[in-house]
This record gives sequence, C-alpha cells and structure tokens, in this order.
Amino acid sequence: MKNQWRAIVGFILVFIIVIFSVLNTDSTAVNFGFVTVQWPLVLLILCSAVIGALIMLLAASASLWQKGKELKTLKKESEDLQTDFDAKVNKKVDAERDTFDAKLAETKQNYELQLEKQEQEMIHLRQEVLQGTDPSNSSNEF
Repeated sequence: MKNQWRAIVGFILVFIIVIFSVLNTDSTAVNFGFVTVQWPLVLLILCSAVIGALIMLLAASASLWQKGKELKTLKKESEDLQTDFDAKVNKKVDAERDTFDAKLAETKQNYELQLEKQEQEMIHLRQEVLQGTDPSNSSNEF
C-alpha cells in the first residue's frame, strides 16, 4: 500500500511538471559561464527535473549503500557474538556435565561399597544363623 501511494504521488508530480512545461514554451537564454544558448523553457524545465531526479537517485543510492554496509557489519558482529555465546554455553555445559559425571561416579562407588558391605554383613549373619549362634549376641565389626 505504501508503494502505491508513492507511485500515485510520482505520477501527479510528473503530470504537474508536464503541464507546467507545456504552458511555458517560450525561448530562454541559458548562460553556462563560457557560452550562452537559447533553449525553449519546456526543455529547461524537463532537464532540471531529470537532473533533480538523478541527484535524488544518487543520494538515495549512497544512503542505501551505507545502510547495506552497516547491516553487513552488524550481521558479522551478531554472528561473532552468537558464536562466542555458543562457545561459552558449551564450555559451561561441559563443565557441568563433568561435575555431574564425577558426582555420579562417586555416588555409584559409594552405593557399591555400601551394597558390598551389606552383602558381607548378610553373609556373616547367614553363617551365624547356620552355625546356630544368636546374631544379636555376636559383636559386629562391620
């Protein structure tokens, strides 16, 4: 919708320039500094409009080029920051994973030691029961 309004305004401006040019067909002297020429006013108006449009096009192109260059720089900076962030996150995750794995290994080892201790205690109690001794009277060294 925005571009349609631009096109409509552009057509209106061109129409106004054409009408103004057609109404002004008298010959006019133009001094270029080193030479003076006689041109129809319509030609001067149209040339001035074209030169003005070219100046606006060049100004807009320079602005767009600058914005494109800035956008490219910002994208590169954003990618660098994202890469740095990902590296830091991965480093932190790896450190947490290593800590977790160490704690898990320690917990497993403690569990297995406790399990082995209980199994030895059960074996000892079975032997006492099989030998007919009362397990509550024996001294437990474990």
